[in-house]
Amino acid sequence: MTEANSQFTQALRGYNRAEVDARVSAMAEHIASLQAHIQSLQLAHQTAAGDAESQRALIEDLQAQVAELGASGY
Repeated sequence: MTEANSQFTQALRGYNRAEVDARVSAMAEHIASLQAHIQSLQLAHQTAAGDAESQRALIEDLQAQVAELGASGY
């Protein structure tokens, strides 16, 4: 939406209804697109957070194994 201050043609009683309807429709489509993008970002964030937790658990397990091997003299 590059037109922040859209100007509508004045009609006999108010603004040109077709212009206003077209602008409102375009804005509604843009909002829907942004909401879909937000949902995809939230899903990606949840996935990344789960992956990060799995990696932390793996690191802790490997650190425990390294500590165990160090204590046994290997």
